[in-house]
Amino acid sequence: MKTSTAILLFTRREKDEIRSKSLHPTPKVIRYFQNRTRNLISKTNLPVFEKVDMEPTQGPIEVRFFLAIKEVFDQGFENVIVVGNDCPQLKSADLTLANELLLSRDLVIGPDSHGGAYLIGISKKIFHKDWLVNLPWHTNRFCEVLSSVSENVAHLEQLSDINRPEDFVEVLKTKIRRSILLPLLHLLGQIFLPAVWSFSCKPLLLVANLPLRAPPSH
Repeated sequence: MKTSTAILLFTRREKDEIRSKSLHPTPKVIRYFQNRTRNLISKTNLPVFEKVDMEPTQGPIEVRFFLAIKEVFDQGFENVIVVGNDCPQLKSADLTLANELLLSRDLVIGPDSHGGAYLIGISKKIFHKDWLVNLPWHTNRFCEVLSSVSENVAHLEQLSDINRPEDFVEVLKTKIRRSILLPLLHLLGQIFLPAVWSFSCKPLLLVANLPLRAPPSH
């Protein structure tokens, strides 16, 4: 049975990803998050399209975003779920839930902690260039304005993207699964430590105080 929903992984070239984030992640870090996101998507068994944003050859970000989604709709799908690769808290269950919600909703939004969105699910019924390109991109009002596009909208749990050192700290402060925590701590120690340390020494204190279970006493 053909599904009516496809997932679009919207990413940037490594050099553009590095330039856009104040954390200045290395290619190794970028590939880690890209592969993790691809693995999550594969668990949904939904069709997947991956678009590498070649800025600025096709105009501003809002136009490039619109064109990437349009390409998927042109393949005959009724719904498109768009995600990036910089949300370590994202789970395959979030993608599955978004797909289920799109059966009855026109718009599904996964809000991030800065007023943006880590996931956008759009029905073809409301997809239109006019409202999409006029959203307040790269502002803390993006999610608010996007939510007003349709009355038939659903919101997922708020999660955190990682773009700045302080974002990394916020993720470490939340309750996250051990399978996610350990790679994050590894990346922190191997790559992000200079950037995070320049922001504040508090992250190390937060890591030391994470509620991990002590080994059994003898």
